[in-house]
Amino acid sequence: MKEIIEKILKADYHDPFAVLGVHFHENNSGMATIRTLQPHADKVDLLLDSKIFAMKRVHEEGLFTIDVERDKVNDPDLTAFNYQYRITFHDGVQHTVNDP
Repeated sequence: MKEIIEKILKADYHDPFAVLGVHFHENNSGMATIRTLQPHADKVDLLLDSKIFAMKRVHEEGLFTIDVERDKVNDPDLTAFNYQYRITFHDGVQHTVNDP
C-alpha cells in the first residue's frame, strides 16, 4: 500500500480511486475507510450526519483517512454527496467540499 500511496502522490498511479474515497473492509463489512488527498490542507474533517469527525493525517503530503462504523451512520453505503470534507488550510481558511 505504501508504494501505491507514493505513486498517487506523484500522480503516477493508474487508478487513484482504488485507494481514495470510500472503501468497505473485506474482513469486516461493518467498517468502511474513507481517504482523501488534500495536499494543501492543515487538517480535514469529515462532515457526516450533521456531525464532525476529525480525519487522521497518514502522510505528510496530505493524505487523510478515517474509519467509519457503518451501523452508526444514517447511510451505511456512504453514498456520494451524503458526506463532505471540511478542509482547513495552513492560513486558517476553510472550505467545505464534496468527495470527488
